[in-house]
Order: sequence, then structure tokens, then C-alpha cells
Amino acid sequence: TSCPSTHFLSIPNQPINLSASPFRVPDASCARLFFLHPCSPPTNCNRCSWQCNLIKNPNLLLPDCGSMHRSASDSEPTCQTDPLGYLDKMLSFSGIELQWDQSQDPYFTSCKQCRGFCGFNTSDPNKNFICFHSESTISPPWIPKGKFIKANRTAVLTLAVALTTLLIVVSIVAFIKRNAGAWKQPFSEEDPTAVFLRNNRSLLPPVFTYEELESSTNGFDPKRKIGDGGFGSVYLGQLRDGRFVAVKHLHQHHNAAAGKAFSSKSFCNEILILSSINHPNLVKLHGYCSDPKGLLLVYDYVPNGTLADHLHGRNNRKVHLKWQVI
Repeated sequence: TSCPSTHFLSIPNQPINLSASPFRVPDASCARLFFLHPCSPPTNCNRCSWQCNLIKNPNLLLPDCGSMHRSASDSEPTCQTDPLGYLDKMLSFSGIELQWDQSQDPYFTSCKQCRGFCGFNTSDPNKNFICFHSESTISPPWIPKGKFIKANRTAVLTLAVALTTLLIVVSIVAFIKRNAGAWKQPFSEEDPTAVFLRNNRSLLPPVFTYEELESSTNGFDPKRKIGDGGFGSVYLGQLRDGRFVAVKHLHQHHNAAAGKAFSSKSFCNEILILSSINHPNLVKLHGYCSDPKGLLLVYDYVPNGTLADHLHGRNNRKVHLKWQVI
């Protein structure tokens, strides 16, 4: 019986019969229909006979659920004043879950028994199952055997050429990157500072990274500058372990080769000399940093000012040291 009403668009006009398909309705979906019933069954139903039957027994929508026995302990019955409206919303939003039973699927069963590869003729309206026993010797019936084999060989040859070309390109790029530095400066000598630090590494104090010392001085904040000389500026820094240190940032004269060499030489000499001296009246060298961004030395922090401050005063203050003390 047809139901012309379009109010319930999601409710089909006939039962959903899955007996001839490889699908089945799980118990959870059946239970949702079993416990759906009207609060007051209508005595006179003014709808079509199919919808009237659904109002009395929503389980008729899925005949495959008929073998399921209702148990009062499974769930509490759900009373609905509008069973069709509730059923329409249930089908619209969540639908009905189906489970695939591979034992009932003739295509899957036939494919499991195939010792080659499974397929079908795309021009066949029934899409009948075809088992190809050998991909290299047996071609699909809609492609001539010779053309099928030739197409496979062409595809394999094309793939091999593409992979070989890709390998060659990757090798060339890696070779260029690896030798970029040597090609850029083929006749330049190695930085003497790097050679010295590498050859004397076992005698030198710890090495800091440029980023670590930059962070410890808050980006070499001018407010943290505690000294300035001809060879570099000194900043107050705090290391990750909480120690306060004095970080000297050596000036590098990039526009004068002689000035740069002098700066690097002074840097190496100061590391070598201070790392070999340990005296309570001399500041200790805690480490260094040799980076293209800058040459840095890390000393003990002396909080009482510089010698010039004590001899000549600081900020127009009175001199603190007397000649007797000196």
C-alpha cells in the first residue's frame, strides 16, 4: 500500500528485507525498534495501512529482527506519543546499522577461492565475477592478450626509468649541497680561530652556544652593559643554573682584515692564558663561544664595580680607595 504523505521522508513505504543480501541487522539496532511503542495505541488510524501497522509494531520495518526475543532486563520500554515521528528522526540522524556477513557474499566467497586476482568486466551490466589466474599471461576478455602484455611491459619500463631519473637527481643535489662550501671558497684557508680551539680543546674551559649567552644577557640588552673597552663590551648575564657571569662580546672589524685577525688572536690568547691560571685575586674564565655571529668570553661577575670606578669614582661620586689601601 502506497503512502502519499511526504511528512515522514525517512520512513520507507515497505519493509526492509535483507534476507537475500550479505548484510544483517545487529541486535542493537533491533533492540531500538523492539522497545519503541506507542503510549496509547490508536483505535482508529487515519493513515495508510503500512504506517498504521508501524505505529502498532515498529519492528515490522525490519523483518530480520523477528527472531529476536524481547527481554525486560535488557532495557526499559520507550513510550512515544508519536512513534512515526520518533522513527523518522531516528532514521534521519542515526540510520540503521548493518553488519556485513562475508559468508553470505557470493562475490567475496568466489574471490577467496581464486588463485589469481579478482575482477569483472566493466562493460558487463551484471558485473559478473572473473578470476584471472595469471596477471602476466591471461588478459581480461575485453583487452586482446598481446596488447595487455605489452601495456604491462611499458608500464614497468616507464616506472623503472622514472625511479632511475629520480635517483640521479637526488644524488646530484646531495653532491652539490655537500660541496657547496668548498666551491664557494676553493682557495680560502680554514679560520685560524677554529683551528686553535679544535687543537687545544682538552685544555680549554666549557663551550657555550651563542643562543645561550644571548638569552642570558636578554639579547645583549644595553641596560645590562657593565663595561665597555677597546676590545669589546661586557654584559651582565645569568646562566641556566642561576649563576651570574660577565659576558664579554669582542668587537670584530669585518671591514678590515688586519683588525679581524687581531681580534681573533686576542680571543685565542685570552682563552689560553686565563684557562691556565687559577688565582683567588683574578677573575676566572668559565667558558667561551666561537660563533660566526660573535666571539664571546664568560668570566666571573665582580659586583663591586671596575678598578676605574674605585680609583676615579663613578657618576661623579667620591673616590672610595685611599692610597694606603692601594
